[in-house]
Amino acid sequence: MSNVCPGPFTTKMATGKSSILPPFSGYEDPNLPTNKMREFIGSAKVNGDPDKAAAVFLRLSDLKQLPSFFPLHTAAVDAFKEAGGQYVAAAEEWKSWSNDVCVN
Repeated sequence: MSNVCPGPFTTKMATGKSSILPPFSGYEDPNLPTNKMREFIGSAKVNGDPDKAAAVFLRLSDLKQLPSFFPLHTAAVDAFKEAGGQYVAAAEEWKSWSNDVCVN
């Protein structure tokens, strides 16, 4: 099994055939996950071709060894790299806190 993490693709949602409703009263905080997603959807450069993605899915299904995580779009690749860097930075910053937590 592989966790495919797609970027923005030109689906009906992205091409104006659907609408994003405003948040309910009391849920307008821009830091809420749903509002962050609304912001992303409104600002994302949507240029992924779903037909080309389908071809990649077929190629992926032929692999003998599936990747645990698979970024599908250049935006997803960039997000993976950014997240990886954040993990490395956090590990370096906080590694000393883990030195004495193991059973001897």
